[in-house]
Amino acid sequence: MLGYLQDTSQGRAAPRGIPGLVLLIDNATGQRLQTIRADRTGLYEIALPQPSGLGLRVWARGYALRSEPLRVMPDQVGSELRKDTALAPLAVGMALALPGVRFLENSTRLAPQSEPVLEQLVDYLKLNPSLTVRIGARSPRPDADAARVEARYRALQVQAFLQARGILAARLDSGPAPAGSLDDPHGALITVTAL
Repeated sequence: MLGYLQDTSQGRAAPRGIPGLVLLIDNATGQRLQTIRADRTGLYEIALPQPSGLGLRVWARGYALRSEPLRVMPDQVGSELRKDTALAPLAVGMALALPGVRFLENSTRLAPQSEPVLEQLVDYLKLNPSLTVRIGARSPRPDADAARVEARYRALQVQAFLQARGILAARLDSGPAPAGSLDDPHGALITVTAL
């Protein structure tokens, strides 16, 4: 598959290529299958190990992290594919859901399968050293007070994970996650918002 990372900021006459990192992700496990570097023109090439169940996570210095499923139609298997990805410049208030972050049942402890997703967040934060973020969490508990307490401790668990991997505490804040249904398959228990 050939790909192109582009800046499509408002007011730009034509998209501009952006160097960055492209991660091929197994959507079922959250595991990184390949890491590819887009060149200074934004071009990259990636070999797909299978036609389905894949996702892309893309980042570049000064741009918001982009995560999306990779959809390959049956008639496209075996043919050359092209994937253009538009990246938006980082802005205060931008939120990113981390759907792969999970916790042990009825617990504030991170589930082991959350580590690959959080390791990718560590890489992104290291690529953007001036970025300060708010870690927001939600809890499925029906009691509002218990849910608020559990969400707070979940956010602190994510912060502790990031700090243990070298992200300074001064770059991390915690607060409530944006509203949304926990029943939504695309909803996330954890969100990251640029401050």
